[in-house]
Amino acid sequence: SDAVVAGRDACDFDGVVLYAARGLPDYPAFVNGVSNRCRDRPPYILANDDVTRYVADRNISSTNTAVPFEYLSFATAPELLSTPPSESSDFYARLNSMFPYEQTSDRGRSLDGHAALNHDAAYTAILAVSYLARDGVAIDGGTVWSALMSVTDAAGAQRRYLGVTGPIDFGGTVGRRVPIDKPITVIRFTGGGPTAQDNIVCAGRGDPLTQPWCPFDS
Repeated sequence: SDAVVAGRDACDFDGVVLYAARGLPDYPAFVNGVSNRCRDRPPYILANDDVTRYVADRNISSTNTAVPFEYLSFATAPELLSTPPSESSDFYARLNSMFPYEQTSDRGRSLDGHAALNHDAAYTAILAVSYLARDGVAIDGGTVWSALMSVTDAAGAQRRYLGVTGPIDFGGTVGRRVPIDKPITVIRFTGGGPTAQDNIVCAGRGDPLTQPWCPFDS
């Protein structure tokens, strides 16, 4: 397949190989291509956040013990952080209690962070609607969009909130589609699984986990 060929071709690069395609089904084929050709000297691979789907499917990703890589995560399970915030630990404890299959190797998806991302997205919408209801504004697509932009501490608004995946603050800028300084973690995968060791975190200004070289949203 093309993904296998791409993996084999990646062996020819001395720098960073950026994987920006699908986590499933393409990434396993890409890794196999790397392993088939240069498992003893694999390139440095940095994969996009969609690879969290591959990592979360432990039946597939656990078989990869030869090719280490790093990948981006916008929502990180507590076991992949050396000092997880209480919001994350509490959320996943409730998630595992309500849906025990989340902890199983064949159906569990906690490691991809999608449950936490969905929770914060839904709560942000609920919060925006509550602002409209409080102010007596009609609720429709346009007003909810504007209310989402008001979820911020900018100009003394004090409307941001600390979500499971990090602070949610749209910065007070009209048209912004994502929160400012949203935490991103670069997670190391080696020996068949992700690890909480040597991970890199870029979060907000003043966050003790943030590396000094991390870029910040303006």
